Amino acid sequence: MDEPTSGLDARAAAIVMRTVRNTVDTGRTVVCTIHQPSIDIFEAFDELLLMKRGGQVINAGPLGHHSHLLIEYFQVFLKSKKAIILLLGYWTSRLRLLRLNFK
Repeated sequence: MDEPTSGLDARAAAIVMRTVRNTVDTGRTVVCTIHQPSIDIFEAFDELLLMKRGGQVINAGPLGHHSHLLIEYFQVFLKSKKAIILLLGYWTSRLRLLRLNFK
């Protein structure tokens, strides 16, 4: 699916993602491209293929509960909390700071 939530308000996007999740729960695989998802939409996914310009893969694999696997990955490789915030982008402010071990 190419950007299934683009242009939708939060409620409509949640309905779309619930429908996608229902499809996945039947055993089907669904692949979506989404740019700047809200944290709620982001965490509806089981796995992530994160790419940068030019198609270079930055991260591929499971997200984990509350994205903990992705966050741990970036904590190890970036070693900078500021870099993690910049990378996680526009929805970062909705992440609980405790998830990133900020004090």
